Amino acid sequence: AAGVCAHPSVPLEGFHGREPEALGDTINAPLLFLTCNNDHACTKADGAIATRCKKRDVTLDVVEVDHAHGYLNRGDVADAAVKAAVKDGLERALAFFDKHYATA
Repeated sequence: AAGVCAHPSVPLEGFHGREPEALGDTINAPLLFLTCNNDHACTKADGAIATRCKKRDVTLDVVEVDHAHGYLNRGDVADAAVKAAVKDGLERALAFFDKHYATA
């Protein structure tokens, strides 16, 4: 198993009475975060989720993208910078899956 999460919406954890940082204790498969410049601090490469995953020896790769939350699935691809970021994000996702499913 492996997953990719573009612009993670971790504050939604609050609706379930959980702290977003605690997600790092529940991830059990390799995960790629494509986190945006305005996403929650705990989703960053030096954030609490990555720190908790590292302590548990769980792969969490974090790519920090200089675009707003939602760029990958609803960004304006008429904007060349957004289009390039979408292409890059999709290529990173495919490469991540290739890496983690190549031995499956």
